[in-house]
Amino acid sequence: MVSDRVVGNASPASCLSNPTTISARAFSPDGTRLACGSLGGKGPHNLSLIDLAAEKTLVTVRANTRGVEAVAYSADGSRIATFGGDGLIQIWDVQKLLRAKP
Repeated sequence: MVSDRVVGNASPASCLSNPTTISARAFSPDGTRLACGSLGGKGPHNLSLIDLAAEKTLVTVRANTRGVEAVAYSADGSRIATFGGDGLIQIWDVQKLLRAKP
């Protein structure tokens, strides 16, 4: 369940400008959102979804257990894929992410 993995909201600024913790970024096909994955080191391995116009983090969820190495949107923008150091590819439904609450 997605809501079990919601961890709060990361700073949009860190997603846009912090190369030490942000390992992957992908723009939505319509250019309105940015998905960011973090390696986290000993910290969180999260996927954050940012609204670019509002400069606001919409949701942050725990993603792959050993860091998010790659992020990609589907062509229609309805899904996000993450690949992590744990070797897993996870597919996230964007609408479910947006409705998720901690």
